[in-house]
Formats: sequence, structure tokens, C-alpha cells
Amino acid sequence: MFATEDYELSIDVTDIVIHDGSFLLSPIVNAGTDYSESEDDSNNGMVFSCSDYDTDELENFVTKKKRNITESLQHYKEIVKGMAFKDTAEAKQFCKLYALAKKVEIVMVKSDKKRLRYTCAVDGCPFLLLISGDLTTLGVSVKTLVDHIECGTTYDYSLVDYSTIALYFKDKLQSDPKYKVKEMKADLHRVFELNVSEAKCKRAKKEILESLEGSFVDSYNKLEVYAIELRSCNPRSDILIGLSKEALSNVGTVLPEAYQRYCTRHIKANWCKRWGKGELKKLLWWAAWSSFIEEFEDQLQEIKEVNGEVGQDLIDKYPPKTWCRAYLDTVCKNQVVDNKFTESFNAWILEARYKPIIGMLEDIRVKIMERLAVKEVAVRKWKDDGFSP
Repeated sequence: MFATEDYELSIDVTDIVIHDGSFLLSPIVNAGTDYSESEDDSNNGMVFSCSDYDTDELENFVTKKKRNITESLQHYKEIVKGMAFKDTAEAKQFCKLYALAKKVEIVMVKSDKKRLRYTCAVDGCPFLLLISGDLTTLGVSVKTLVDHIECGTTYDYSLVDYSTIALYFKDKLQSDPKYKVKEMKADLHRVFELNVSEAKCKRAKKEILESLEGSFVDSYNKLEVYAIELRSCNPRSDILIGLSKEALSNVGTVLPEAYQRYCTRHIKANWCKRWGKGELKKLLWWAAWSSFIEEFEDQLQEIKEVNGEVGQDLIDKYPPKTWCRAYLDTVCKNQVVDNKFTESFNAWILEARYKPIIGMLEDIRVKIMERLAVKEVAVRKWKDDGFSP
């Protein structure tokens, strides 16, 4: 169980459906990227077997869908005749990223629901791009393409707006929400030689964070499904999900065999905030370090002599068995009464903590598994002399 305060390493998932034999595809005339059919299109009763398409056509279909946004926008540096998009909105976004990747200034001279026309902003350049659709195709595709002649590098692309910058930096900001506006601006200039205003970068960052806020909420809504998957993959494992501040206090009820300890440093911070520091702070630490129950009771008595109400408040709010060394069980082989182990762990998972909760848990799970594997390799190299190093 991992607890978070107030507030996607990708994984391989076994196929839920295993196809046996041939399968059917819906009609495809011009393959579009990320295209999903409407309800009307899907009910036309037409199906085609995979054998209706040769290997090159299927390979072309798959390739067109793989447009990943990398640092250099490698998948957006080329336009080819016949390239398909699900609609003009997707085509517009592609053209913006194309202008950014190629460091050219292209101008949109026509735009409607089914047609887009672009030319180059440089005088004398023959570049022409016409994207349109027709009644026999799904989505739109490149119908006419006249490529650039050497136009030189453009340092200010009016076509690249804040939404394009937001799309480019989305994954980076999701991994590191502390990524600064000035760093965004510097990276755009370093990779694309683009001079962009700070205001445009600020607006892009705001849009990304607002979008991610929705993904954080969505991730919490999927927690129970994630827990079910973990239980199915890890039989006999206890998995507890609690999204309230009271969840920690219920751990002992739900998992009675779980070992709980409180950090004395945090107890001191909260307790001394109410009752003051000075002598009480020193007595609290002596009580926590007591090795025997009798010693702890003596230290508690000294606290009560300073202020009886203070001593009773301490044991009422913080049961001694969770923070006093005299009461600690021997299952967990250490007598540490503060939270240094947890603080060290929190620093170790610092990057993962900024991700949506399921992505964070997956990162932590993988890091722990990798660490256990490394430690197992190291242990197997110990000499078999009955002693550890």
C-alpha cells in the first residue's frame, strides 16, 4: 500500500481477446490516422477480409498511425501525397507540427469543413498543399503536393500557436510539472530555432496543466479497476484503497497484521505546536528512545510533572506502541523511531510523485521490482561461508 498526501511508464497487458484464424476489417479506402467510424458508417453491412489487402497496404496503414511526438518531431517532417487524416482538425494540427519540425513558414489560404490549402510564406517558393475529402473516402487526405525549394530557416512561425506548443510539451510537463516557462522557451529555440513569446508559452503551460488535472481525476476514478488487476496478478496480496484522510487510521482494522509506526519527528512538530517546545521537546525524545516499558513510564511521568494535561494528551493522540522503542515489535528488524527510511524512499520516487496516481504507482512498482532484481543478483554472489558481507 502506498499513501499519498492531499493531493504512464507503459506496461505490457495480456490481450483480453485472442483471435483464432482469420478476422474481418471494416471497409478502408484511405487509411486515416486514429480514425474512428461513426455509428452510421459502422452499420453499412460491408466487411472485407484481410486477404483483400496486400502486405504493403497494411504496412502503410500501420505506419501512418505511428506519429509520435518526439523532441525533434521526426514523424512530422514529411508530407506525402495520399497521406490521410480523420478530419480537417487533425490535418491542421499536423501542418502546424510540420511547420515547426521543418522550420518553415506556411500559410493557410483556405479552410472549410472538407478542404485545406497551404502555401509557403517565402516569395517564389512553389510549395502547395491541398487537403480535401470526397464522398467515397473516410476523412480527408493530401490530394495535391508541390514540395519546398530551399526556403531557409524561419525563426517566427505564426502558424505555431499556443495549442501546438501545448501538444509538443504535454508529456514533458506531465512527467515534470515544475518544468518552467523559460525552459520551454529555451528548448523551442534550441531544437527548432523558434523565437516564441513568453506569454504564448505561459498559455500553453496553463492549457496542459488544466488538461492534466482532468487526467488526474480520471486516474483516481480508475483506481478500483487497477486494484482488481493487481489482485488478479498477485494472489493472496492485500490491496487497500483509501482516498480520505481517515484511511490511514483504518489500516489496522482492514489489515490487522500490518505493522504501523509513527514518526517521532512529526509527532514532535504537531504536539509541540500546541504545547510549546523547550523542556517538553527533550522529554518527548527521551520517552521515544526508552528501551524498556518501565523507563518509558518514568519519562511519561516527568512530562506529566511539567503539565499533567500535556502527558495525557500525548498518549491519547499517539499510542506509545507506534512510536516508543520499548513497544516496537521485533518483526521489523530496526528500532528507528523517526521516519528517515520513508523520507529516503520519498526522495527516491520524487519524479514519479508528480504523475497521475496510476502512473505513479506503476513507476514505483517497476522501480522496486528492478531494485529487488539487482539486489538478488548481488546476494547470489555472496560467498557461502554462513555470513553476509
